[in-house]
Amino acid sequence: LAEVHPGAEGGGAWAPLFGFLVHTGARPAEALALEHRHVDLDARTVELPGLKTDLSWRTVHLTSRGVEAIRSVPRAIPTRKVFHVGGRPVSWPYFTREVWHPALVLAKLEPRAPYFLRRIYAFHCLQPGVPIATLPRQMSQSTYDRPFITDGGWGTHMSAQAAARLDTGIAGRYT
Repeated sequence: LAEVHPGAEGGGAWAPLFGFLVHTGARPAEALALEHRHVDLDARTVELPGLKTDLSWRTVHLTSRGVEAIRSVPRAIPTRKVFHVGGRPVSWPYFTREVWHPALVLAKLEPRAPYFLRRIYAFHCLQPGVPIATLPRQMSQSTYDRPFITDGGWGTHMSAQAAARLDTGIAGRYT
């Protein structure tokens, strides 16, 4: 999150969308299609309106930052959408060109698509030990090999942590 938050902090009205994408693994189109009827803040869940495949409609449990992202967007009478600009739909080309790319420059990051936030979500799920096999359903991926190929490789530091834990366990048993 440290890479994304500098852009989100300077994102002003866009910060909730940044935060929601990072903390849910939602595809950008899913976030923009999200309506208030899909949100249950008491249960801390959202029903992501899967747009890519029949299986992509799914329930995602929200982190506290995901809840805050939704709560921080004022409701607007002209739209049912959670994320909007003064009651009007978000223009994805505008967002990418005028918000996303400048945020990357501010954060001193290399150019990448907003879709990359899904990879950051996956990485941050893996860091505390969420089983990699659970990511495909959470992220509505059609195959189980995607997280192992794309996201598992990012967690190489986890190998060092595993080795250290094994050393600690082994040392405790044989000393």
